[in-house]
Amino acid sequence: MTKANQLVKTSSLIYLIGAFAIIPYETILGGVLLTVGILLLSYSFLSIEDLVSKKGVITALAFLAIFLGIIPAVFLFMAVDEISSYKQNSMNSPPEDEITSEAKRIDLLLKIGLGMVIISGILFFTDFNRQKQNMLPMFYLIVIALIWSMVGLFSALEVMSWPLIVLGGVTLLLLAVIIITLRGDFIRELKCRFHLK
Repeated sequence: MTKANQLVKTSSLIYLIGAFAIIPYETILGGVLLTVGILLLSYSFLSIEDLVSKKGVITALAFLAIFLGIIPAVFLFMAVDEISSYKQNSMNSPPEDEITSEAKRIDLLLKIGLGMVIISGILFFTDFNRQKQNMLPMFYLIVIALIWSMVGLFSALEVMSWPLIVLGGVTLLLLAVIIITLRGDFIRELKCRFHLK
């Protein structure tokens, strides 16, 4: 059993335990957790070659897992990274640049950060009227994500990864949407929060 199989199995077991604990109280959420847990458990018994072919499904489940629980989502993203690093028939393939474990960790953190920015944006706009008066946490999140994207773009990262580019794009899009929807209230709120004239 490979490390990817173990990570998928761990995530599935967390979902199954959570499903059995929550089904008496929330039937729909418990059913979703049970379904995802069983699907992941069945995937955990596949060979690594079959996991490579199911990588898209596992990635989609990892993004769904962000809404269902962050710990299993981290395990699934780690499994996707393990699956991505698998090289089929590596003896006959041409040598490639080795990606260090630090670059893989940075890539994983970027994926988690991207998921957090998307979830925060969704939560911000679901309760927009109340969040209009308390937009500072969202503004701080956008500023931190933009700084992280700029540092990543201009630093000496070994691999230019897609989560870095998408994180910057989603953050800029979210900032533009907030400015457009709030219009003058955005500047007024910033002046109020930072005590500017």
